[in-house]
Amino acid sequence: MKRKFMVLCAVIFFLALGMQTDIQPAYAAENTTIAGEDATAVEQTYSVTVIFKSNKGKGSMSSQVVTSNTTIKLKANKFKRTGYTFTGWNTKSNGKGTSYANKADASLLATPNNNGKTITLYAQWKFAPPAIKKATSPTPSYIKVTYGKNTAASGYVLQYSTSKKFTASKTKTRYVKKNTTSAKLLDVVPNKKYYVRMRSYRGSNPADETKCSDWSKTLSVKVKNGKTIMNTKCYKAIEADVKLTGSGTGYHAKLVIGNNISAVSYGIQYDKYAVSPYAGKAVTLIENISTNNSGGQSYVRPSGKALKKNKTYHLMITVDKKGKGGVYLDYKKIGSFYQPGLANNPYWNYARLEASGRLNGDKVDATFSNICFKVSDDKEVRYLHNFMTYDEVTFGSNSHVNAGLKRKISKADGTVRMYGTMKGVNGDWDSDYDNVSQYAVFNWP
Repeated sequence: MKRKFMVLCAVIFFLALGMQTDIQPAYAAENTTIAGEDATAVEQTYSVTVIFKSNKGKGSMSSQVVTSNTTIKLKANKFKRTGYTFTGWNTKSNGKGTSYANKADASLLATPNNNGKTITLYAQWKFAPPAIKKATSPTPSYIKVTYGKNTAASGYVLQYSTSKKFTASKTKTRYVKKNTTSAKLLDVVPNKKYYVRMRSYRGSNPADETKCSDWSKTLSVKVKNGKTIMNTKCYKAIEADVKLTGSGTGYHAKLVIGNNISAVSYGIQYDKYAVSPYAGKAVTLIENISTNNSGGQSYVRPSGKALKKNKTYHLMITVDKKGKGGVYLDYKKIGSFYQPGLANNPYWNYARLEASGRLNGDKVDATFSNICFKVSDDKEVRYLHNFMTYDEVTFGSNSHVNAGLKRKISKADGTVRMYGTMKGVNGDWDSDYDNVSQYAVFNWP
């Protein structure tokens, strides 16, 4: 009986407790915070400080604080290095650490392992090629390439090819001095398309790949059409851009192919006393010399038309193994000659540039540029500025030049200028031949 009473009291107590819970005021829940599985956890934030180093460059950049819970980019590079291109950042100065691009996502650096640390990023640099600007063909005889300097370079490697992929057998290479901003490529074939590219090099060996920059962008150019040594079959030849001016009774500028028994010259001549209708005019002239004795010379004026003084013309003279030759004016053939003494023989051969006046007091000023000459029947074509320091280029000795004529040669591009006032002539340019000229000789076996 007593046990039943106790159970009944317990039931009444719990019922009463339940009734009190049901009648609690509604506002009681607003002041209660209940933690459970759906509650939002607080996100951990990581922070790093980034320091930027120029790594042989110049300039300054302030540090940057980066946190993991923000979207932020690395500061844009402000360092500069002469002759080099910025390529990005690296955690090692030698580039063997972790790399980051310019203005990369900086939050990648704010990791748990880096939290609270300072990270140094080193600028990475690549040796730059020259800024190649333009490749043009002003005439059929050459391509002109213009480019900007890389002042950190020792010089430049210039390649030109008829192959877009620069196949070795179709590609030629030139080494260009560091202080230049343009180059002429003379051994190109008229009417063909060429591809041109450049790169910088450091040190004394331009062929050392480890000291070279990447190649520049590639430019293309089609060479103008016309006849040059490069597309004219011949045994010996010489060509140049020639400009002549002067005053007095006579003066000339000419190209010569010869040996110790005969020669043929071709050029521009002004002669006040020439035969009619050429008197007092500048015209093209072929002088065919079998001997230096009287009557051993013959003269032909192949075009007959008057040329302008102080204007540049392209001249070329060629000869084959049989002694048959041709002369060209502005890339077109205008005449022919035959000189058996120039046929294939064991004698010493030469090509020559020559300027002369007729009488004492006559003034002459002749300029020869873009000079090319062919050695023999091989495929090699040589041009003067490649042989500035070699014995293959010699100048007239004092015993064989006129005392009043001077000569200058440009070490930049091989242009030759001969100029002055004639003096010491005993007679005229026919009777005192060895004493009326100034010249430059190109020798070959």
